[in-house]
Amino acid sequence: MKILINIIIAVAMLLVNDTVIAQHYIARFPALIDSTGTMRDSAGVTCAFITKDNVIKNQAGQKIAFIDHDANLINDEGKVIGKIARNGSFLNQNGEVEFKVKRFKEKAYCEVYDVSGRRVLTGHLKYTGQASSMAYIHKQLCTSQ
Repeated sequence: MKILINIIIAVAMLLVNDTVIAQHYIARFPALIDSTGTMRDSAGVTCAFITKDNVIKNQAGQKIAFIDHDANLINDEGKVIGKIARNGSFLNQNGEVEFKVKRFKEKAYCEVYDVSGRRVLTGHLKYTGQASSMAYIHKQLCTSQ
């Protein structure tokens, strides 16, 4: 009987822990890039922003990455960490698609989806070309806080 009670308590603790983690994860998505290039999570917290010259900075204004003229996403150490494909998808270092972009020209925004089909970012139409790389930055920077 004591073993059964311990098992029930352990299962309950696991369920509570998974629920807390899931709520934290859901609270971060989808992110939004507004017309100024500021990226906020669903709670309205600024995570990063992108400048007109494709420099990506964190909320403190420190450069964390940039997109070069060949559509490579390069981190602050000069290492290529991914690439934006011609169709707007983001390819990781292994050339695998991590994010796909869907454009809505009539509505002046785009949406970014991860490989499982979940919408992770909505962006102003003028940032459609950079939206998938910003979704990658959001995944790496904002969800690890």
